[in-house]
Amino acid sequence: MPEIFPESRNLKAVIEAYDWTLYSLPAPQIGAEPLTWTEINDLVPRKEYEIGRKYILLPQPDKKKPLSEMFAASRRGSIIPVFRIPQGKKEFDLAASEKFPFGGYDFYFLSHIQFEAERVTTFGDPFLYAPYSSIIHLPRERTLDAFTCYFGTVKIENNGFPTFLRRKVVLN
Repeated sequence: MPEIFPESRNLKAVIEAYDWTLYSLPAPQIGAEPLTWTEINDLVPRKEYEIGRKYILLPQPDKKKPLSEMFAASRRGSIIPVFRIPQGKKEFDLAASEKFPFGGYDFYFLSHIQFEAERVTTFGDPFLYAPYSSIIHLPRERTLDAFTCYFGTVKIENNGFPTFLRRKVVLN
């Protein structure tokens, strides 16, 4: 039986408060082709996150629209999941690289999350907001705290700068 990330339910609530969720990716195989949008449309949001698995951040499902259409709409609207950390005021022990500094914050753009035995790693696809392919390593026991404090979404404005989209997150 796979080991489950202990704070899965609360982490899911934080991410879904911003209308995004995590979908499990199949284990990579040598020579395997990338997923097609048809395969991505068949993905189902995960209720719990397994240690040793990699997940992709995509919009929450909509019964009226396929996932590919939801993702395309977020890209057209320039909506991107991020960690937004106040410059010089990092509250948690985390290692991060490829930040986009703006307005007193460091922005780290996210597209994937991998749960590991001792840590959780988030990273941004290099095409998400080039050239900032962010990577963050979080101690596993502080992951929920860090997501609650720093996770959100931004809208990239016409001037190329991010506007943080605020939401209220309530955990049980």
